[in-house]
Amino acid sequence: QHDMAPQLAKSLVPLALIYAAHSDAAFRNGIQAKAVAESACELSEWKLVPALDALAAACAELQDFPNAVRWQERAIALAPANQTAELRSRLQRYLARQPYRMAPPAPTAP
Repeated sequence: QHDMAPQLAKSLVPLALIYAAHSDAAFRNGIQAKAVAESACELSEWKLVPALDALAAACAELQDFPNAVRWQERAIALAPANQTAELRSRLQRYLARQPYRMAPPAPTAP
């Protein structure tokens, strides 16, 4: 495995989340989200919690809720205890067959 792989995996996660969960539908693309998130997961040997979380969000965007639940549960299992609250809240959404949406960015002060 290349030394840069973990860093590259981390850098792909925000892009995957934009495609999967952006508040503006114009930015969302579930197929792209899944492809980018899967790349991040592969580069991190399926051990990077944010990459698994992004893959779950991508699956939810594609209405593939069984896999969204599966990947979110994997992320929760690997996450430190102090990071699981937000992951669990997303899991509840997927169990309710709802995609995850990031909050819209706050307007920047002039």
